[in-house]
Amino acid sequence: MVHNRQQMQSRPEAASTSTSMSEADCQVYLQVASAALGLPFDREFRPGVLREFLASAADAKSLEAVPLAPHQEGVASFVPVVVEEAR
Repeated sequence: MVHNRQQMQSRPEAASTSTSMSEADCQVYLQVASAALGLPFDREFRPGVLREFLASAADAKSLEAVPLAPHQEGVASFVPVVVEEAR
């Protein structure tokens, strides 16, 4: 089991920073996603947004390279809390 970034980087399959999307693909994705979500950003910010998106994709690839057993994976679930009115 990998416990920290140093251990993760020592694993060749987890240390790779390449993604399955090319930089050009990421640029197109960011343009389409920002339009679809109604979240435009100035052209001057585009290089920084792209850089952070590519870095996040590389981090995700590193995390996905670490195998987890089903009992180790987090489960996202919402459990509503019933709040009783004060009397």
